[in-house]
Amino acid sequence: MRFTKIRKGGSLMKNRIAKTIPMALALILMLTMAAGCPRPAEEAPAPAPDPRTIIITDSAGREVEVSLPLERVIVISSRAAEIVHALGAADRVIGITKWDAQWEFLPGFYGKTVVGRWAGRVDLERIIELRPQLVIGASPVGGFVDLAAQVEALAPAGIPVVAIDDFRLATLFDDIVILGKLFDEERAAARLVEFFQAQLDLIEGRVHGLTQEEKVRVFAEYTMIEFVTWGPGSDMHMKIERAGGVNIFADIELCITGVDPEKVIVRNPSVMLMATYCDSIGFGATDFQPIREYLDRLIDRPGWENLEAVKEGRVYLISKELTYGPPAIMLNLFMAKIFHPELFADVDPEALLREYYEEFHGAEFKGIFIYPDP
Repeated sequence: MRFTKIRKGGSLMKNRIAKTIPMALALILMLTMAAGCPRPAEEAPAPAPDPRTIIITDSAGREVEVSLPLERVIVISSRAAEIVHALGAADRVIGITKWDAQWEFLPGFYGKTVVGRWAGRVDLERIIELRPQLVIGASPVGGFVDLAAQVEALAPAGIPVVAIDDFRLATLFDDIVILGKLFDEERAAARLVEFFQAQLDLIEGRVHGLTQEEKVRVFAEYTMIEFVTWGPGSDMHMKIERAGGVNIFADIELCITGVDPEKVIVRNPSVMLMATYCDSIGFGATDFQPIREYLDRLIDRPGWENLEAVKEGRVYLISKELTYGPPAIMLNLFMAKIFHPELFADVDPEALLREYYEEFHGAEFKGIFIYPDP
């Protein structure tokens, strides 16, 4: 290097200059501050958000007072956790359930503390130890969650609980808005609602005006228990009707219950939807072989070879990710294309599902969600 040839005297001068420059800069800064000039923008500390209190009416109809801003939240309502992640607020979540810790499409939850298996089975003592500002729990609809017991247990520690429905489409948009307010993510919430509303508008615009004869007869089964189906009042029933179908068990009294296998044969559906929790189908699944074998076992039932849906190859497996919560709207679009392929020939539901996972969750899209491909 050229500097190695400079004599000692030159090096001394260089050292003096090097020491003088920082001193001069410091003096300039002191004079600037003394003159009342503002500090450089990059040195100004970010203003802390103004603390405030809001009252939320949650999915259970309870008014809950919440102090904002939220920085330490535990979410035990599964699909509420998915919404929080989609809103970009995962960094403010300190605890989740084992159910949500398993999903590859929620990368923002990697490494979060697990406080229980699901909303109805959590470690309340562990939650208290973590000292969250808020717990987002599940609504007691269906009787699966003892919300009152959770609220009572956490109240002495000063931890409020906001209950959010984690499966009903009828309240989904309200839930998104509430969570947007809680996390100061109203714009993100509005964007998410707009995305989902566009899918519902697309369905409505194309099936509107179908006659009763043009609608397809549908049997939907919850395959964890054979011949369990959905009736009026259920989300699945609502999705069937919205997509231009007729639920062949629209006359049952309960929203979900077992039915006589013989009645399935007598009512002869033209389409069958088999909602399954089989690990061979869903986010991350890539091998079609076990799915084919699973579907073959499901339809290999006495008398089913004569069903119109079986003969026409219109029996579809549905992955667990699409059965309820936000992705259920994507399922509704899949259903519309299954029921009326001629009306939705130009629509690619999988592309919209990809957009949901990639744009709102930052997840690499991969998996098999409906089989066979509609």
